[in-house]
Amino acid sequence: MSSPSSTRLLKAQKHEEQAYNSCAGILHSVKELPHGIVEEAARQCIQMNSCKYKTFKQVLSRIQTGTVSRDANLPEHDNIRGKGFYK
Repeated sequence: MSSPSSTRLLKAQKHEEQAYNSCAGILHSVKELPHGIVEEAARQCIQMNSCKYKTFKQVLSRIQTGTVSRDANLPEHDNIRGKGFYK
């Protein structure tokens, strides 16, 4: 985890051991997950300015269950009509 989120997580704790354990817990819990999902969870934590283990796990579970933030953009596709279609 050599990303901005890991750097923030390491600097957020008062004691080095707590920061290490938080990083180790995150790394252990995401071993078998696709990197894209993990990166998205880390990005959202950075946006919320809350780089903590608990926040990361909550965001990750929200992404895995399909609850996506409202500001997520839909992909471009001919079958997606958009909100203008229903006026």
